[in-house]
Amino acid sequence: MDSHTGSGFGLDLGLLYHPWSFLNLGLAVQNLVAPSVQLISDPEVYPLNLTLGVGGRFLEDKVKVDLDVNKNQDQNSLNLRFGVEVMPMRDLFIRAGLDDTEIQIGAGYRYQGFQLDYALGFETVEVMNKVSLSYFFGGFLLETHAEPETFSPVGVNKVCVVKIVCQTKFEARLWTLEIRNEANALMKKYTGEGFPPDHIVWDGLMDNTNPMPDGRYHVVFWIEDASGQLLRASDTRINIQSMLPLGVSPVEIEE
Repeated sequence: MDSHTGSGFGLDLGLLYHPWSFLNLGLAVQNLVAPSVQLISDPEVYPLNLTLGVGGRFLEDKVKVDLDVNKNQDQNSLNLRFGVEVMPMRDLFIRAGLDDTEIQIGAGYRYQGFQLDYALGFETVEVMNKVSLSYFFGGFLLETHAEPETFSPVGVNKVCVVKIVCQTKFEARLWTLEIRNEANALMKKYTGEGFPPDHIVWDGLMDNTNPMPDGRYHVVFWIEDASGQLLRASDTRINIQSMLPLGVSPVEIEE
């Protein structure tokens, strides 16, 4: 700054715990070792800052909720920050959030690597409009999609195609895809070495060729890469519906 320079060393610590597929718990300790930067005479010291957060994903990842509690060493009160994101349709996002100084609402849309986001913030004395355009390229991705999401082993759509998208930093060593019921019991398992195939066809049948019961199932997919790290995709939901809807009766044809 002007002809004066200064430097300092600081240390932060972050912990992330993933107890279930839909829940994350996080703790951030900023300035655990507080940096001290002196430009002329008085050093600038950064206070200890603690943040505890919880994030949840519900309704097949269509609703995301985050809550943070923040405590700064120089402040006596706790600061709460809350946010929610709803995806009413694929690649469309509606958001809302608040903290101790501002309330925000907004939306976003993603298309072929581009994402446009808009937020309207209501602060104490003014209104803020924020617009951003992002482009995502490269990076790493691990996800699954089911087509169709609802099928019947004895109906017209007899199989479900689970599509796999796998882009990892290191070579994939092993991959596993499991299909589990609502009670989290394992119903079907596929494994292999190296990179996984681009899709798996599930016929919804048990080993004895009988169809599995109607209900909701979820796909659990993860890989182990060459570095020994386990990577897991967000669960994908699949519905088996073989029974006729209420009020629908079979039709008999007589010759």
